[in-house]
Amino acid sequence: MRTLHKIVFINSASVQYAEMELNGNVHLTGTQGVGKSTLLRAILFFYNANKTRLGIPREKQSFDEYYFPYQNSYIIYEVLRDEIPYCVLAYKVNGKTAFRFIDTAYKRELFIDENNRAFHSWNQIREALGRDIYYTHLISSYKEFREIIYGDHREMKAEFRKYAILESKQYQNIPLTIQNVFLNSKLEASFIKETIIKSIEEQEFSIGLENYRTHHLRDFENQIRDIQLWFQVNKKGIIPIRQQAKKIIDNHRQYFFINEQIRELTEDLARRMAYIESQKPELNSNIQTQKIKLNELQEEQKRLEKLHRKRELDLYAEIREVKTKLKEAKKKEEEYRLQSIDEIIQKVAQKEKWENNKTALEQEKTALTEKYSDIRQKYEHLINQIENQLDKSNNDNQAAIHKLEREFFDQKSDLKETYETILAQLKVDFQNQVKDFQVQLEDYRQEENNLKIRKAKLEGQNLFEEELQRNQKEKERIEQSNHERIRSLEKAKNQKRIFQKEGEIEREKSEFEANNALEKARETGEKIICEKDKIQLQLDKISSSLYGWLNQNVPHWEETIGKSYFRGSLASKRSESTIQSEK
Repeated sequence: MRTLHKIVFINSASVQYAEMELNGNVHLTGTQGVGKSTLLRAILFFYNANKTRLGIPREKQSFDEYYFPYQNSYIIYEVLRDEIPYCVLAYKVNGKTAFRFIDTAYKRELFIDENNRAFHSWNQIREALGRDIYYTHLISSYKEFREIIYGDHREMKAEFRKYAILESKQYQNIPLTIQNVFLNSKLEASFIKETIIKSIEEQEFSIGLENYRTHHLRDFENQIRDIQLWFQVNKKGIIPIRQQAKKIIDNHRQYFFINEQIRELTEDLARRMAYIESQKPELNSNIQTQKIKLNELQEEQKRLEKLHRKRELDLYAEIREVKTKLKEAKKKEEEYRLQSIDEIIQKVAQKEKWENNKTALEQEKTALTEKYSDIRQKYEHLINQIENQLDKSNNDNQAAIHKLEREFFDQKSDLKETYETILAQLKVDFQNQVKDFQVQLEDYRQEENNLKIRKAKLEGQNLFEEELQRNQKEKERIEQSNHERIRSLEKAKNQKRIFQKEGEIEREKSEFEANNALEKARETGEKIICEKDKIQLQLDKISSSLYGWLNQNVPHWEETIGKSYFRGSLASKRSESTIQSEK
């Protein structure tokens, strides 16, 4: 008898775990939403393997989304074929439901671990099956699944024949009839009759007696002898032929298990190769994007360097102008010194004094010549005149002193403001340039980190090298009996080496780009340090001038030497020494 015996849901259709026995008449009752239609559609899918003919409305979720929402969602069908059970595992692979046939009855421990959690992948289920339980490769074609179930042996491999519940080459109407039964549509007797007639093969079989005698009865005695050997017991009570057969069966299962592992490893390698190929355009695009960003940064760096050079030239021009003015002032001071400007200034300062003396003498003359009635009044008047002249002379002298002091402090303030303005501008420009170069340096460091991350990713692509090494010993054991598989593996190895070489080339290229970017960042840093040293040298030159020297070495020089800056010789000697040191 061949029949669907049991169905098991694991994390499927909002059911965490459920088993349903189908080994007899089953009656489903319950309110709406308890899962009657869910169970019927899952059973119907086993018979017709057609997701579009399960009676699922379009506005609801698709079969794959509803029955297999998680990576560890499974539906297991247990089938009895001549009292020998096997399982059909249905699960989602790459967004589509696929099947595997497993030569064992359903066992909970093959799909659920000790913590009552379903296995997350086929690899865990395969490890639980071990080498003693045989399973087929992945069947992703629904047509191939129907041909296996309904026994269409025309293009089927021999290993799948034992899973057929029918044996018919014209089975196409049988799933349609089952579908109509489950969906309660088109159940007329004529349709069922036509389905049965079309399912019957019209090919006639003839038995050739001569052929039967020649080919079948010729070895009848040998076959009888073989049957006797199968039941023959030796002196130890052991049947040797059965032990040999058991060893052959175990070797055969191991052979198929190793072949299945080789095939799966080959598929994994092919998928990995396809993934690498798909990632190449993205990596190339990222490389181009990084090159464009690097070119933009280089252009921005050139622009900033040009702007910095322009500012530097402007500062040099201003400094040269200040130095020129200082030299002109020094030259004028020397010319005035040769012309005895101090004596001239003293004479000019005494001009009003002599004019006042002249006026006083003229007034005295006038007073003496006049006739006063009282001599005492005359002399008092003269004394008052002399005192007034003395006070006026003192006031004039104080006014001249204050005027000279104001002129000196005005010139001193102008020079100090000019110096402070130039120094502040230099500091501001230097700080702005340092900030700009720090931002550029941070960008270059970020770029370097990104390149290091890409380098680490490229170094991490080992292309299944460890898996190939673990399976090298198993591959050597089957080299003598599977030459064609070895050639395909050698071809895969060659492709692997090609991809490894390409990966190494890509990694070397990335390392070269990273080293170039790092070298450019270091050069930029060195340029920043050189610019900083140049600006510091300019500040040191300014601080080594007469004004800087006085501020550093002579406290309160404004109250002592500063008062005689334009009249004494200390300033000129210091200026000459400063000019000589600058030359």
